[in-house]
Amino acid sequence: MRLHSPSLSERVICALVAAVFGAVLGAVVAWLLGVFSATLGTAFMDVSFSKCIAAGAMAFALLGAILGTSMGTFVGHAISAIFHFERLESSTGPWWAFAILLVVAGMLTIMLHQAGP
Repeated sequence: MRLHSPSLSERVICALVAAVFGAVLGAVVAWLLGVFSATLGTAFMDVSFSKCIAAGAMAFALLGAILGTSMGTFVGHAISAIFHFERLESSTGPWWAFAILLVVAGMLTIMLHQAGP
């Protein structure tokens, strides 16, 4: 059985749609990092919403161009991982690995922002 290889136009459309979802998820991750920082007392993280949104949009657009139409599954898992992480549910599944990946991506964005020009 041969897998369908998406055409260039399908990849571009998937990248654009994934960029929109990535921007929304970037805003959610920035908001969660900001709330997490504020709950620890004095906010020790200066979360840049614009950089998190841009990083999320770029990362998801790149994955959308690579994965093509399979990107919808990845977006669904990302949204599910955020909900599971926020509710701190302990269920089986790879959601915790994706939640760790999201946190690491957010921390890298913050570190790059602080080391910037």
